[in-house]
Amino acid sequence: MSDDLDFIDDGPSRPKNPGFTDPNPAPPSPDGDQAPFNPFANVTVDANQPGLGAPPPAPGPIATSAATVTPGPGQDASDDGARPARRDDLWTCPHCQVGNKPDRSTCRSCGKSPDDPVAKPWFLNPAVIGAAVVALIVLIVIASRLGPDFTLQEAHRDNVTSSVMTDTSPARPGPELDNASYVPRGRIAGVGRVLAVSNQYQNFHGTVTVAVVFGREGEEGGLDGQFTASFDRCEVLLPNRVPARVSFAFIHLLDPDGSVPDIRPGQMISFSGDHGVLEGERNWGTVSTMKDREYLVHPWAGVRIATP
Repeated sequence: MSDDLDFIDDGPSRPKNPGFTDPNPAPPSPDGDQAPFNPFANVTVDANQPGLGAPPPAPGPIATSAATVTPGPGQDASDDGARPARRDDLWTCPHCQVGNKPDRSTCRSCGKSPDDPVAKPWFLNPAVIGAAVVALIVLIVIASRLGPDFTLQEAHRDNVTSSVMTDTSPARPGPELDNASYVPRGRIAGVGRVLAVSNQYQNFHGTVTVAVVFGREGEEGGLDGQFTASFDRCEVLLPNRVPARVSFAFIHLLDPDGSVPDIRPGQMISFSGDHGVLEGERNWGTVSTMKDREYLVHPWAGVRIATP
């Protein structure tokens, strides 16, 4: 061992495997060096032994075969199929819009000649158009019959409506009122039973307010004691002050000429005319003050009353 702590090999080197002797030593190289040891130098490889596949064949020319094309319906064997749409020499069939070669006299797809009359679409057939018009008229008639009937009906339980009927169709001008203008918004009609009557707006051109019940309760009657009307809240209540689940409406009948008859609770009532709002200095009957199921009505078609 040297003074600078480097290891020095002072003795002969030890053989790597003293018990192994190479049976086939490699010949020395021309320059005197020993050739490296090959452990598989004397091993014979059998190509037919299991586990080894045959070598792949040498690449050769790829065999090709011509595909046989069967002509489709309306085509003959001489037709070579569709032509690109950009070809200027193709003529377009007026019957099926398929392109054809210039030397063809009939279409390769439908077999028709371009000189043959072109059939119109089915929806342009006069018979089809006539049937469509008749069907439309029938639908209009059915819709008009199924829609609300705003004509004035007899005040009878057989004519009671399920609810008040309204729409937004154009209506005739309303009556002239002091400091307010009546603006109609559509038609209104209904047949029901009077639950209660109020004259709280009678100083306004004799307006009469009635709480009307429709549907089954309006047909059966006997409303006294079962329901009460709250004109301030525009509600129909049960005796325990719980809102009743009935069809009702609060109708303000404008009566500037005194044509509305005397109305009492329990009577059947039928009315028809226009519903609308007031515009002007009045603080009642305007869009902002009208509640749900509350209608300001100009009963120009009439009001009918009947006692059961």
